[in-house]
Amino acid sequence: MANFTDPYNPIFYAQEALLILEDALGMTQRIHRGYDKERKSANKGDTIQIYKPGTFSTQAGGTGTAMDLNPTYIQMTLDSWREVKFGLTDQELAYTTDKIISDHISPAVYAIAHYIESQLTGLYKFVPWSYDVDTTPTAQDIIDARKILRDNCGNLVDTDLIHFAVDSWLEAKFLGLDLFHSAAVADTDSRVSRMKGHLGVRFCVEHFVQQTLSSHTSGTVVSAETDVLGALAAAGSERDTTINVDDFSLVETFVAGDSIVIAGNTQRYSITDDITLSAGAHAAVPIYPALVQDYVIDSVVSAETISAANFADEYNYSLMFHRNAFAFAMAPLPNIGDGAGARMSVVTDPRTGLSIRSRVAYDDANAKVLVTLDVLFGVKCLDPNLALVFRRNV
Repeated sequence: MANFTDPYNPIFYAQEALLILEDALGMTQRIHRGYDKERKSANKGDTIQIYKPGTFSTQAGGTGTAMDLNPTYIQMTLDSWREVKFGLTDQELAYTTDKIISDHISPAVYAIAHYIESQLTGLYKFVPWSYDVDTTPTAQDIIDARKILRDNCGNLVDTDLIHFAVDSWLEAKFLGLDLFHSAAVADTDSRVSRMKGHLGVRFCVEHFVQQTLSSHTSGTVVSAETDVLGALAAAGSERDTTINVDDFSLVETFVAGDSIVIAGNTQRYSITDDITLSAGAHAAVPIYPALVQDYVIDSVVSAETISAANFADEYNYSLMFHRNAFAFAMAPLPNIGDGAGARMSVVTDPRTGLSIRSRVAYDDANAKVLVTLDVLFGVKCLDPNLALVFRRNV
């Protein structure tokens, strides 16, 4: 019996899409990537467990107890189900065959990749640490920002896993520095910057361009400058994820991404949701990370202050981060509908955990072949102390 090949092959489309997706991802390739330990299909809103990088502590030689290598898992919610769908008429396919579908796989996947990357860069709102730069950045800015990150990393010494996602403005400024393009300074490493425009590694920080970095507009507590001191309206306990505040002015706002510090510890906290103070107070202000210690009532809460030279109430941001600062996880979408009105295929890379589904259906009413590519994923800030927001005025 002769073999029959379906001209509209969802397996081929899914395989091609997965290869393109892996190449198109930027920040995603540079962070902790997890996958469902059971590798089962999931639906939007499902919670999965992914492996979390662990840490160890030293003990006195000869008297220590072996530490178990029990896997540590964290919960991640798969709250992003995104798809790209396009249709081709019978007439279009008659003249081009299925090649026209293959030609549209790349731009469809690029749209998915752009959305994934935008969700990741949006995690800056969970990072309370920042460094402000003026309109003429120098090599010293990279060094000073790296120092803040290194100080916050504690005993984390694998500095070769530090990356710097920069926007196009900062890329242009960096390429103009001798540090990146001068053979006298960077020797042969500068050749890639001069010939291909790649920033590369400087000071053990890998620089790369990220197209999904945006801007931030602070709340009025920050922008007004006259009301940056408040207090805890109630005591806070270690691991609390909300705090009660008062002693600010009447009606002020915090915006997700604004940060505070509470007297008694140098740890900074990000406000993770937009809030409006009522009579200078607000209950259950969401923060990240969770409180690192107990705080007594009336502890002073200090918001950020504007730097006239560098930081106004609106800024563009770039991100310097260690690989373990953020996590990205995917799970395969189900294909139980295969054959029930559509052809489906799900392809998952066992090495990276990336997964994509393709669906091919026929719209009889409009004489069209419908091709859909979709993914299910979640992102999370694992440790905000392993990242830094690099800010400049808009």
